[in-house]
Amino acid sequence: MKRWPEPRQPTSWTRDVASTPLQAGKRLYVRRLSGTAAERENLQTLAKAPHSGSPGVTHTRHAVLLTFAIDGDLRFISHRDTVRMLTRALARSGLPVAYSQGFNPHVKMALLLPRPVGLATDGDLAVIHLRETCDPDHITSQLRPHLPEGACILGVQSLEDCRRPELASVTYELELGAEAGVNLPSIIRNFLDSNSVIIQRQDRLGQKKPPLDVRPLVQELGFENGTLTFLTCFVDNRTATPRDVLSVLSLPWEDLRHRTGRRNIGWQ
Repeated sequence: MKRWPEPRQPTSWTRDVASTPLQAGKRLYVRRLSGTAAERENLQTLAKAPHSGSPGVTHTRHAVLLTFAIDGDLRFISHRDTVRMLTRALARSGLPVAYSQGFNPHVKMALLLPRPVGLATDGDLAVIHLRETCDPDHITSQLRPHLPEGACILGVQSLEDCRRPELASVTYELELGAEAGVNLPSIIRNFLDSNSVIIQRQDRLGQKKPPLDVRPLVQELGFENGTLTFLTCFVDNRTATPRDVLSVLSLPWEDLRHRTGRRNIGWQ
């Protein structure tokens, strides 16, 4: 005679929204068995306990401004690769980095001015949020061994009240040499004497962007000993890129981007 299996104990799947993100922010699904009230309370207590390998509570307690340089072959990596490089270095350093909450948490970090591919820099800025206060010298010593060749930490500065700095100016240098041409000094003088220089720009897809008046955005522009130096400022959160300045000077950006360097970023 065929016997039917014993009826299984009824179960229910419910979603437990814990106050602390567990294991990279994943929501925990708790299987509650119909039992005593004490057993159900114990399951809820275990579910809300933070996992030993998770970042834990990710509220920002401290923020620092990291100044770093990128040179050599490393200058040909993209902005996204630069963010990934710093994220991995922070993960390996063991610093108490703050993470965003949600299903896929990320390191709370922001690069203030994205770097074009091929552009070397001596003063890029990154804001890093931490879960606790750390000494700037300790941050430097922990991060430096985990950066690849071509990347160097220049300084770490604490930010009061985790305030995000506002960009003020950027200084660029370009080694031209024989490509400068005899007409470059006169073009620079005409640009500095003008009150308005409007250029047409295009996006990556070749679509036209709104016209831009470059003259108010360029404070200094000079050429000496084969080196072109220019300083751009920010007006209403807008600035002139090296491509914009070189287009005004009739210089090919694609052929000269690997010679261009960003020497300083002013902020307030």
